[in-house]
Amino acid sequence: MESVQERVAKRAYELFEARGGQDGYHIEDWLQAEKEITATIAAAAKPTKKTVAVKKPEEKKPEEKKPEEKKAVKKPAAKKKVAARK
Repeated sequence: MESVQERVAKRAYELFEARGGQDGYHIEDWLQAEKEITATIAAAAKPTKKTVAVKKPEEKKPEEKKPEEKKAVKKPAAKKKVAARK
């Protein structure tokens, strides 16, 4: 298996040849090759995630407050004055 440095050197040489063997761009070729190779390595090392749809639990709505019904309050019966019979 090739080391990362060997892969970068090989790719930098490919970039050099693709430009027609023009001198003076060795640093740019090397940096471009490093960028490409490290991106390839990072993509291969990235774990794949199996996505599963998860249903979000429904939020409970607060219960609406009903207007309180007025309860019939029994008032003590008024004492009737009974006329005294004489």
